[in-house]
Amino acid sequence: SVERQIVQAIQVVDPALPAPHVFPLEDAMRRTLARERFGASLLSVLAVLAAVLTAIGIHGVLAYTVKQRRREISIRVALGARLRQVTRPVMVQGMVPVLIGTLAGVGASIGLSGTIAGFLWGVAPTDIRTVAAVAAFLMIVALVASWIPARRAARVDPVSALKVE
Repeated sequence: SVERQIVQAIQVVDPALPAPHVFPLEDAMRRTLARERFGASLLSVLAVLAAVLTAIGIHGVLAYTVKQRRREISIRVALGARLRQVTRPVMVQGMVPVLIGTLAGVGASIGLSGTIAGFLWGVAPTDIRTVAAVAAFLMIVALVASWIPARRAARVDPVSALKVE
């Protein structure tokens, strides 16, 4: 009804003018930001894919390491090592490189914040909450990816593991 009133008001002023195309501001904003939203969605999908690949890589490397150390771990378990004494070295082996990489990444992102400032919208390049959330997310992914092989190492049957060797 508002569109019709606008068209009638324009026609009263000058009947030779063409009727305007009236549309909500939300539609204009949606069309204007479509490319940016697509880019952000694509980057989000790629970021999730990178996190999954990171978790698979950490898990694979630690699973291989646990398999290589199976004899050592089975001897520890046979001698009475507790669950924590078996899982901790594996977890540390997986988490230390991730912690170093995360700290280096945070430092690099803060150091290069001027170059990425033009690509960010609605968040400052040095927003501590965002940087902390991303770092925490990466650490949780690495923790879960490290925990699975560590737990598997702790559940190794020492008798069967030593028989295989």
